[in-house]
Amino acid sequence: MTWVASLELFKRGRPVLFVVAHLRDEQQALLVLDRTNWKGGKHDLNILLLSVRWQTFSFPLLWTLLPRGGNSNMATRIALVERLLPLLQGRRVFLGADERRKRNLR
Repeated sequence: MTWVASLELFKRGRPVLFVVAHLRDEQQALLVLDRTNWKGGKHDLNILLLSVRWQTFSFPLLWTLLPRGGNSNMATRIALVERLLPLLQGRRVFLGADERRKRNLR
């Protein structure tokens, strides 16, 4: 994909596809799942964020607002990752041992 075509993805509000388009097939990408809390005026914003790490940067891909403070549950984390899987367009995905065990996968 050319840079011009990929910039069109970004301009059309598809930053996830923009980032995925620039990952080489042989390149491993580390996905980072993080929860953060921001103050938005009188409101607390509790955000679960899925990013991809590249060198010393992390690019936000997808996120969800959590209804309450504190940790997210496993179902919420799995749902966020599952939103990303169709966008990876046939790339191989490796789940760490803890995730495989929690999902009863071998």
